[in-house]
Amino acid sequence: MRKAVSAGQPYQIAILNYLLPQMDGETLALTIKADPDLEETVLVMLTSAAKKGEAERFQKAGFTAFLTKPIRPSILMDTLATVWAAQVPGHATELITSHFVTEARLAKNPNKKAKTLRVLLAEDNIVNQKVAVKMLQKLNCRVDVAANGREAVEMVQTFPYDLLFMDCQMPEMNGFEATAAIRQWEEEKRYSGSGNRYSETKNRKSKSELPRTNNESRIPIIAMTANAMQGDREECLAAGMDDYIAKPIKKEKLEEALVHWAINREIRVVDEKVETI
Repeated sequence: MRKAVSAGQPYQIAILNYLLPQMDGETLALTIKADPDLEETVLVMLTSAAKKGEAERFQKAGFTAFLTKPIRPSILMDTLATVWAAQVPGHATELITSHFVTEARLAKNPNKKAKTLRVLLAEDNIVNQKVAVKMLQKLNCRVDVAANGREAVEMVQTFPYDLLFMDCQMPEMNGFEATAAIRQWEEEKRYSGSGNRYSETKNRKSKSELPRTNNESRIPIIAMTANAMQGDREECLAAGMDDYIAKPIKKEKLEEALVHWAINREIRVVDEKVETI
């Protein structure tokens, strides 16, 4: 970046990944903003494991936008356009996120009816079921309920869901075991072209090695657990889940998950069927 400045061609926008060797993206941002020759550079943060409070911290570090991977190219392009426009005096200076960009895109098409998402909720507690279902319905979701992990596996193999919220602790089969069975089934279906039932694969190795992409054949699975402890998120991701929200479940967290893992997959203009970043 300093070489570019010396050559009279400074970078106007820098996209930084959080996990970098030797120096992480946040430290790099602080270094850039502390340099008078580089401080005007607009910074965009990419991370695959966002945690509560990080957005505010990254904004203080000098980032204009904060995106959670995987990211569709169209979302990234809209983000870059938005951060550049934000440099014009008079524009809002709030931190730009995937949710912010998605809302802006929907606002540009007010006559386009939002798609009703088909969501599966795997939860054994009846009270929690009713609360979560009510929240999801208010978020324009059609909700089916599985009372345990075994039911969740069978329903995923039967119906085309946009997203699955999976409780980690359930009878008969817990969320981790159910996720492993679903990923195994998806992998077999992907390579064989057939949809083998769980009963045919339950005794096989279950840990999925499918990549975390927005491929339509891979249902996003969001873990729900009351044990909001250090390392829980990593355990869920290692089990084949895509994201993690802690109980008690809040409507805002459900909405964030829906926007990131389901709605963003449906907002396709030029980039339909392209890979995520």
